[in-house]
Amino acid sequence: MIMFVMMAVLMTGAIRLLADREAGHLQRMMASPVAPSTIVASQFVSLGLLGLAEAAYFLLMGWLLFGQSPGPHPVAVLGVLVLLVAAVSGVGVILGATLRSAKQAAAVGLFITLGLAALGGSWWPLEILPRGMKLLAMSLPSGQTMHALVRLMVWGDSPLALGGYVAYMAAFSLVTAAIAVTVLRRHLA
Repeated sequence: MIMFVMMAVLMTGAIRLLADREAGHLQRMMASPVAPSTIVASQFVSLGLLGLAEAAYFLLMGWLLFGQSPGPHPVAVLGVLVLLVAAVSGVGVILGATLRSAKQAAAVGLFITLGLAALGGSWWPLEILPRGMKLLAMSLPSGQTMHALVRLMVWGDSPLALGGYVAYMAAFSLVTAAIAVTVLRRHLA
């Protein structure tokens, strides 16, 4: 689920933003009486909604097809997914603002997604990795999210045990959002 949510937000977000740039939609928006901050915020909100819809779909299919419960704290699971989407939305906007074509966005988005998924534990359990790889995985948003979901859904940990995760993802989201806003505003000017 983590891998596919990241893929949807990174690739779709970047490709959609590139298409808007190429078609001149962003320039037309800038000519309208809409503040640039509203245009930037709309990019984040639309990516966030896309990512959350995909996460909800995977949770629902996991429950209906495989009997996978979100665990004793479904609201906390949703919160973890919101933080993941927030973190990768900034990266998707950065890609869409800096890359030159939809093919580039697809290739780079896929490369980043697969790299984060593999290194973050989406392909194998983090518990079997050597210490150095575990440290690397836990330095990535994908590894942090995988660990948080396993703690909530498999181990049944309390949401209060995820304070470090929340702090990490909030900081990562703020940093990527600040970079994305700066980059996108430059391209809008």
